[in-house]
Amino acid sequence: MKLILVAPDSLLCAAFEQHFNYLPNVEIVNNYFEWLPDFDCMVSPANSFGMMDGGIDAAIIRFFDHSLMARVQQRILEDYLGEQPVGTSMIVETGHHKHPFWLIHRLCEFP
Repeated sequence: MKLILVAPDSLLCAAFEQHFNYLPNVEIVNNYFEWLPDFDCMVSPANSFGMMDGGIDAAIIRFFDHSLMARVQQRILEDYLGEQPVGTSMIVETGHHKHPFWLIHRLCEFP
């Protein structure tokens, strides 16, 4: 398995390099995820209701299509009765023609 940390901001990229560069199978890319030629899975910094309309989530939806957000929200309804709890994750197929693999919808609590 290879982990690719993508950061379009050079300061964030430098922080990734400082903290993760020593780990095996970690690649740090100073660019946008949309420009990666290959990846099988990506992680969304989610919210409880699957609203993917801001920040990286908005970029994910622009890239993969609004149907991905609908599938995420449908899974939240089915699995969590409409509100995904903090600390949970779920995997949803992207349905994308080039990257037809997975999106991990990860709900974390930030201080």
